[in-house]
Amino acid sequence: MANLFTLVGPCSTYDLDSMLAEAIKMATNAQTQIGAVTSGAIAPLTTKARIANNAQNMFSTDTKWNLVLDSTSKGSLSTVSGVYGNLLSAIQNGANLGPATNFFICTDETLEYVNDPSMLGPVPANSNDEITLYGGAVWTDKTLRDANDVVKFVIYPPAGTTPICSQDGGRTAAQTFIPTNLAINKPSNIMIFCPGVWDTTKVKTSLVPYQGDYFKSGDKASPDDYRSLPGVFIHEMLHLLYPQVFSDKPMRDRSGTSVIAYNFDLCFDLARLDLDDALKNPDNYRLFAEGCFLPNVRWMAAAPTS
Repeated sequence: MANLFTLVGPCSTYDLDSMLAEAIKMATNAQTQIGAVTSGAIAPLTTKARIANNAQNMFSTDTKWNLVLDSTSKGSLSTVSGVYGNLLSAIQNGANLGPATNFFICTDETLEYVNDPSMLGPVPANSNDEITLYGGAVWTDKTLRDANDVVKFVIYPPAGTTPICSQDGGRTAAQTFIPTNLAINKPSNIMIFCPGVWDTTKVKTSLVPYQGDYFKSGDKASPDDYRSLPGVFIHEMLHLLYPQVFSDKPMRDRSGTSVIAYNFDLCFDLARLDLDDALKNPDNYRLFAEGCFLPNVRWMAAAPTS
């Protein structure tokens, strides 16, 4: 990870390199499985059938047993495969990443809310000051400074004095901030992992121990029980790589409530309500990659509509 990001905070506490390695395996496998499911007929009760179900769940492909996928479904999965390919170029080969302008923050505990621009360091003479740009405040780690004594990054929008990971009632697992036209001339990608994502009762550190799980006929697992650290990283990387394109898509759930498309049932519904949005929703890609990584697991169907 250190060749891709400047690591901020107590990152030595966590095995980030293992997380990265598994994210690479997940994305690579997702591409491989897309290649398999778009080649030839799909027989029922096979690993290929379970992968086809994953594609149908997350990207609304039209699976018919013992037949090949139609051209529309193949086109959707070609788009999905391309996204995983761009992700791999970044996290495996370092394309468009690097520690100079990319920061991975292991917890928001080292961040401070700063409303005095003089605390950020000298402002270039040809730039507006931070007060003008940000309305008075940003988040930063004041201990990280460059050779000119300027902080290495700031986070905008500040969203108030509540710590970033405590906003939204503390439900935020991770958040990615994309570059802005910073007065201190530090355009940076910033990814924060919040305490909740390190909670192993909620997020699995690795899915490798579950790859042998096989559920007998009638037993099915909930995809939401297999949310993983590498999967969350994939989700956040898509925010970073596709700014203003990939976002957590708003939708209305089955009760008519406005929600964000997170987790299995909502991502399943999004793919049927608006496939274009599903193809740009990071959690659909997380769920598909995690599902393909566990080929022996028979996934629970989405909740019924009534």
